[in-house]
Amino acid sequence: MVSEDNARKSGILDTIKSNPQKYPTKVFNEITYYILEPGHDCYFTEAPGSDYHFELEDKKWHPMVVDGEIKNVTFGADNTVTAIDALNTLTAKNLLKGGIRIYKEVYDSEGNQIENDDTPFSVTVTMKNPDGTPYSIDPAKGGYRVVYGPNNPNKEEPEQDPEEASVTYKYGRSDRVGITGGTFTATIYTDDYIQVANVDRGVIYEVTESDMPDGYSLDKIVYSEDTHEMTSNTSHQVTVKNKKSDTFSFTKIWRDASCSTNVDWPSEAEITITIRGEKEGEPEEYKYIIRHGDLADDNKIAAVRNEGEDTEEKPELTVKTAEKSGYVFTLNGLPSGYTWYVSETTAANCQSPKYADVNGPANGAGRIGDGGIIYNDQIGAVLPSTGGSGRTAYYVIGLSLIALAAVFTPVIRKRRSE
Repeated sequence: MVSEDNARKSGILDTIKSNPQKYPTKVFNEITYYILEPGHDCYFTEAPGSDYHFELEDKKWHPMVVDGEIKNVTFGADNTVTAIDALNTLTAKNLLKGGIRIYKEVYDSEGNQIENDDTPFSVTVTMKNPDGTPYSIDPAKGGYRVVYGPNNPNKEEPEQDPEEASVTYKYGRSDRVGITGGTFTATIYTDDYIQVANVDRGVIYEVTESDMPDGYSLDKIVYSEDTHEMTSNTSHQVTVKNKKSDTFSFTKIWRDASCSTNVDWPSEAEITITIRGEKEGEPEEYKYIIRHGDLADDNKIAAVRNEGEDTEEKPELTVKTAEKSGYVFTLNGLPSGYTWYVSETTAANCQSPKYADVNGPANGAGRIGDGGIIYNDQIGAVLPSTGGSGRTAYYVIGLSLIALAAVFTPVIRKRRSE
């Protein structure tokens, strides 16, 4: 590659300009150059079996003679010259492969981090090669493992003082697991983290939460890097943040008259759950009215008649059951400090509700988080001799007979005396 000034001094400028297809023009730093020979890219490769912790630096060179000196010429995506640098030697560097650390954090409804929550969560990681195909790692060369925190049931007691910096994994860690098919799912607890090691440069990753227990919601997933593309010698940090919402749950059971056998939900029975509290100083109320016909085949509420404001922030109501074993009502995502009430339109052949193990007055009022069992017992068939409405009729008939006897007895005696 020769600059226009040097081509003029050498007497070849007119020849070069007469054949622009053979000698294309490039401009760099306001200097016009002519390419006499296109040159070639140079890069290093590493033989198989090299240390899997490392990868070669992603670098290539394009040596060219520029005005009589060997230079490294860098071309951009549009084939323009973006740099001309001195080139004395070609040096290949090995860099550590990148890794991913996925943390779990849980916060209460007030935004305070909860440090002693032993609830399990499931996190799924999807990884793809730069060409979009699934990424895999042999467990002998990489993969992932869960590093235990103090809430993980598999934890090991630290042998040294947990405050000592020399204790790298003070609660232990799982065995390393390979990655096949470009995805894996791991169970993680608060203060655990998932370590994905020796990830090749250029791999694209995505973290999602695949399973969440009742009473929790996903707040956000925070990535330390703007792009989810792996780079060498970098530890990418991902934090999955959850909010723990108050949950109210109670079980509703209908029983027969003997109180020993559970029966199906009577078709005319209707349950109302009322949630009351304040939001930003204003009173707020959610009312859920549920009938048996609202239940779908999967035992979840198909439709709820909500008499409160229907917003996206409305607490979610589910009803689950096994046949005749009771109906478990659960409200998730409830604001802290709200109060709950349960009332019922009782079936004609049922007694009023009985509350067992419910923290609150007989109408079911209590703080969010309380729960228990509410029973309805059927009214049994009543024989006249054992009481009930039939007994009154017998009393009336009996008294009438006694009165008649008092009237007719003197008459009968008089006739006999005559």
